[in-house]
Amino acid sequence: GSLVVETSPKRYSPSMSSTPGIRLTLIRSGNPAGETEYVWNASYGRFLSWNPPEYPVHLLGNHEITRGEVLYWTFTDSPGPAKEPVRITVTARDPLTGNVTGSAAVTLDWDG
Repeated sequence: GSLVVETSPKRYSPSMSSTPGIRLTLIRSGNPAGETEYVWNASYGRFLSWNPPEYPVHLLGNHEITRGEVLYWTFTDSPGPAKEPVRITVTARDPLTGNVTGSAAVTLDWDG
């Protein structure tokens, strides 16, 4: 099946109170979410979860495996003077065989 990562908001700062990070939503066709695992990697920063009912923020690492839940991406430290774009990749795979069934990537650029 096909796999796309949708991001929102389009501009983000850790000081924003409306969101804990950039929302990463999988748009998928083909395999149902429950039958696939998704391997996420970020070249910088870290993932977090922020889910109902209480919406607690759980800090995660820069490598996560999910079943299709929404993830968020954030950072705490300055990216330094080089400000390399952040590359986030996700690979869909069958949890029983490990066969890759799709992949997607998104690149986040820094302001300024």
